[in-house]
Amino acid sequence: MRRRKTVVIILIFVFGLTVGCGTESTPVYTLTTSVIGEGAINPSGGDYEEGETINLTAAPSDGWEFEMWSGHLSSEENPLSLVVDQDISLTANFIDIRSVYSVELEITDGRDIILLKLGQNSNPSEINERVPPPPPEGVLHGYLQTEDTKWWSNYQNDVNKKAEWQLFLQMGESEIITINWNLQTQKMPGTLTLSDTDSDMEIDMNQEGSVEISNRAQSTFSIRYDFSIN
Repeated sequence: MRRRKTVVIILIFVFGLTVGCGTESTPVYTLTTSVIGEGAINPSGGDYEEGETINLTAAPSDGWEFEMWSGHLSSEENPLSLVVDQDISLTANFIDIRSVYSVELEITDGRDIILLKLGQNSNPSEINERVPPPPPEGVLHGYLQTEDTKWWSNYQNDVNKKAEWQLFLQMGESEIITINWNLQTQKMPGTLTLSDTDSDMEIDMNQEGSVEISNRAQSTFSIRYDFSIN
């Protein structure tokens, strides 16, 4: 009888150990997020069990662009996949890519004057103006061109990180044309250059205010804006 009692007690002890081991809980960790700039993160936070995978998406607001994650790690991946093994704190960094500026061009041969406008704006279609039929040869003429359309005034969308215009000039009676410009900026994080397609001339329009063109019946120039936060 004593031997049977001993066996029963051992079995109960082993069974108790087995049940106790099965009740251990999985660790739970917390995700917290924040934003620099304007945008949203999905999911924005919460509690997750160890070993779970979180897929984070950074969604920029209009006029903003996702740059990188910082905090728990640094990454440019978006969406970002993480396996939870500790508390996680992440920041989504967004940069403002809007550019709002206006350039007034005055083109003169000492006798006639042509006024043109270009730039970037949040409502470009409301201020664009096409050119009328051109004058005859031998008369001063100038216009802006984007693709196949000719403009007196041409503004492009303020979230385009690159904007380019072709400036066409026709000489009048004088052999010299002077181009003057006035730059008005609200937001212009980048460079604006005037270059000659027939030579190596390149002018920083932020630093200079005019240029003279001579001895050409016709000329085509490029005005280019390049976004940069540096």
